[in-house]
Amino acid sequence: MCVDLKQFRIRIYKTTLHSLGDPKYIQILVNPNDKAVAIRSVDVEMSGDQTFRINFQQLTRYSYVINSRTFTEKLCEIDETLEPNGSYRLSGYILPDKHIAIFPLSTICKIEIKESVNEQSLTSNFDNR
Repeated sequence: MCVDLKQFRIRIYKTTLHSLGDPKYIQILVNPNDKAVAIRSVDVEMSGDQTFRINFQQLTRYSYVINSRTFTEKLCEIDETLEPNGSYRLSGYILPDKHIAIFPLSTICKIEIKESVNEQSLTSNFDNR
C-alpha cells in the first residue's frame, strides 16, 4: 500500500484486493495504539466509517486509488515524523480468515523521486526510518 499525503491519496495494490476476496467495499482503519493501518473487506457500506466502494472497472494495471483526507490526516497524527508533502510505502500481511490486511507503521518508508539526466526513477529510502 502507498500513501501520498500531499494529494490525500491511498494506492492499494490489486493483489491485496484479490487476497481479500475482491470485496465490494473496504474499510480503511487506523489503530493508534498498535500503530497499524488495516484494510478490511466488508459486504455493505457502513455510515460514519471510512468505507469505500470498490469499482473494479477503475483498477489500473496494478492498483486501485482512493482519496481520503480523513485517513491521511489521521496517519499524520499517529506518526508526527511524516512529511505532509511526502509519499510513503507500507508493507503488510493478510489475515484471510478475517478478510483483513494489516500494515504496521513500523514498515513505512518514504518514496523519493531521483532525477537523472534522461530518466526519473523511484527509490525507497529505508535509512530514514
